[in-house]
Amino acid sequence: MIIAAGLTPAWQQVLVFDGLRVGEVNRAREAHWCSSGKVLNVGLALHHLGGPSKTIALVGGAPGESIERELASLGIPRRLVKPRRPTRVCTTILDQAAGATATASGLCNPQRALVDLVGGRLFVADTSNHRVLAYDLGTLASGASATLVLGQTSLSTNAASPAATGLSSPLGLAITSDRTLLVADSGNNRVVGYTLGSVATGMAATLVLGQPGFGSSGAATTATGMSGPRDVAVDAASGRVFVADAVNHRVLVFAGTLSSGMGATSVLGQANLTSGAAGLSRSAMNTPSGLALDATRLFVSDQVNNRVLTFGLGAIADGANATSVLGQTGFTTAATSAGNQQVASPVGIEVAAGRLWVCEATNHRLSLWSP
Repeated sequence: MIIAAGLTPAWQQVLVFDGLRVGEVNRAREAHWCSSGKVLNVGLALHHLGGPSKTIALVGGAPGESIERELASLGIPRRLVKPRRPTRVCTTILDQAAGATATASGLCNPQRALVDLVGGRLFVADTSNHRVLAYDLGTLASGASATLVLGQTSLSTNAASPAATGLSSPLGLAITSDRTLLVADSGNNRVVGYTLGSVATGMAATLVLGQPGFGSSGAATTATGMSGPRDVAVDAASGRVFVADAVNHRVLVFAGTLSSGMGATSVLGQANLTSGAAGLSRSAMNTPSGLALDATRLFVSDQVNNRVLTFGLGAIADGANATSVLGQTGFTTAATSAGNQQVASPVGIEVAAGRLWVCEATNHRLSLWSP
């Protein structure tokens, strides 16, 4: 047996930023927690290698309790001694845009992609370059250059901006029945829309949701506000638009003809349109990050709760209960595991041929479900 013993484990926080701006308020796109420190890293490695091992460490306070829960969920053989002082907390900051340069053929931290068969284009949210690129499907090949860009005036610039012609950390993409490209403009706390019939490099958006107009970017927890939206989806049958308003821990529903500055008509994940607390229940969420639809259901990747929630697409009332959950045994657990019945930090999701694909950030995998 190999014993890993140490006095200084850590509870590690990892914050991921699309572009870190020194001296300004920054909002992390992702936040992850894990056990760390040399002794725990060695103990985890020994366990994964499969030989007999045991980890011995001092873990105290709330951070120590978090470490204990994670090691137990992973099945790590251990003996944990609890001192009076809490275990240290360490923070790592990852700036995805550090050193990034913008070119027609390059990307920096792309987060979403959308195929537009009608227009013959592939749209890519080039998140840390603060732009959406479009590629011609007819000439698409390895190393191909984008044919146009939205959010920047040219294919060689990458500054963030709240203007009608700008973007800041764009994520989710969707197209409405009237051929409007919707972009979850996360860093600007809004969703913007571009008319695809006249799309061109550097063109101005014609629609904004989440802000009273172009030029503003403040976060808000109201019917007309948003905070860090990560995805957008359109129900083709009803025309409703769904927005994963991640930092407000809710999904907003917009019904009727879209117009700039309009308010959401209903909300999931919260009891009303002015509350924004994270929760773990049948009607609550914690950082919803991805959306997908089939003919009768809305799927929501509830990232921090390590699950995917399902809602019926009938009449949606504020705070409605989910009809089912994937990745957990019930609606009040948020365990993380690499098993085939659980998910860990689900982000992007997609429905195809009646099956649900789930991108699991922590498990570094795509899992396929038959919901």
